[in-house]
Amino acid sequence: MSKTGEQKAGRSIRGFDLGPNVKPPSVKKNRDASYCIHCGKIQPKNTLSPDFLVSWVYSFIEVKGPHLTWNFGTGEVISEPQHEALLADDGWLLVELGVKPRPKSMKAFLIPYRLFNHWREDTGATSIRLGKHGSIPNILDVFPNYAMVWIPDHIENEKRVEGHWSVPDEHAFWGWLESYLRGILDFVKGKSK
Repeated sequence: MSKTGEQKAGRSIRGFDLGPNVKPPSVKKNRDASYCIHCGKIQPKNTLSPDFLVSWVYSFIEVKGPHLTWNFGTGEVISEPQHEALLADDGWLLVELGVKPRPKSMKAFLIPYRLFNHWREDTGATSIRLGKHGSIPNILDVFPNYAMVWIPDHIENEKRVEGHWSVPDEHAFWGWLESYLRGILDFVKGKSK
């Protein structure tokens, strides 16, 4: 994903809203590249872990895009360590597809990684795109219930907030989060008896 795309994705993830009494999540961005402390040369991208770690639930989110077509078979692939981490921690995939400018000709999707992985294995697909084009699957047909919504630039608490993608109330993410947190609460209650 481009630096601008990752910055917007980070703002979107930090903007996840659980209500007025809940603090936004802490989001750690895994570095794409680093500099050698000995020679100062740039080191290759860290492909061992997904792009973001979200603190509410210790869940990874891997970000891909923006692309018109995401070629995950040979293009911007998910490395084996990223794949393992996303499966182990019920990770999510944030995919932005389309052509700029946002949001007019673009869409973003927050998809459970397990669901994406099952679809990929079941169909043998190696790419996905926004819109119909030959035999390449259309993300709107494959994952219609996982679309995000665009929140335009606005003023909040007397500060300008840049436009970003947001998770709508009816999105499966919120049900997953509620179930996850309920499991933790049940575990804690069981320990206190």
